Amino acid sequence: MAEAEDRMLRAMRRLIHATDSHSKRMERSAGITIPQLLALRALQEGGTLSVNQLAAAVSLSPPTLVPILDKLEQRALIQRRRGTVDRRNVFVELTEAGKAAVRAAPAPLDRSFVERFATLPAERQETLVKALEEIVALMAPLVAAERGALATPAPDPAGAGA
Repeated sequence: MAEAEDRMLRAMRRLIHATDSHSKRMERSAGITIPQLLALRALQEGGTLSVNQLAAAVSLSPPTLVPILDKLEQRALIQRRRGTVDRRNVFVELTEAGKAAVRAAPAPLDRSFVERFATLPAERQETLVKALEEIVALMAPLVAAERGALATPAPDPAGAGA
């Protein structure tokens, strides 16, 4: 069993390294990291979201997301505002520049990976995706324990756009 665990750990390290390397290349070429792009895309899809909702949408903890939002806000790609009913809630929305950045952004996955993945039969693609999802599910209790089981607050009753 230790051999399988070691192989899994090495494979996960290589995956993390490849993802980090691509994110750094993307930042150098396009000025945006994968986590930043994921946050922008989640806002494009979900509209105005609380920081907790956005963190859940991009699978990051709020403390990890806040510095990403700081950088996006400095570039005027998002704006944050406090809730009107509960000032502890912070809501995030795309600006027009943020919408343009999402439209202009490169693909978040490496093009050569996507091309090679596309050559696999659909059943094999599905098997690989399901295997990754199963790994994530197996790790979920660890992530939840680390995050302290975050609660997602209710939307601002005064209206997200207020």
